[in-house]
Amino acid sequence: MNTEKRVRKPVRGTTGWPEAEPVRLEFFLLSYAPHALREESIPFAVVAAWDDSADVQVVNNWQRIVALDPEADIELLTALACEIRDKVRAMDQREKMVLLMKDSWSNAIRLTPGKGYLTINPEAAVKALVSQYLL
Repeated sequence: MNTEKRVRKPVRGTTGWPEAEPVRLEFFLLSYAPHALREESIPFAVVAAWDDSADVQVVNNWQRIVALDPEADIELLTALACEIRDKVRAMDQREKMVLLMKDSWSNAIRLTPGKGYLTINPEAAVKALVSQYLL
């Protein structure tokens, strides 16, 4: 009888822990466009949703928007982003809010088409999106 313990050798490229299941994250950007006929717009928020969670991240520095439109109502944009955050986080209101944004907004606030991808860490993915689009 062999009493020697079997040692599991690590497999290259793995941690030895079970792999986390990827999560489908869908995101879109809210952009401010002061002139309806121009293509100029500046993103001011990232809206992301996955499974039963969601997050809305808003720019910390509104300087780019104020440079584009000195009369921009920053308080209104901030309040709008907070309202979206509250409604998108509530599962029963998420789809309704996204449809409202897509159907009702067309002038000063623009919504990019939703994009999706798979990620193992949605929170880190949202931070990466903020770095890419809002800084």
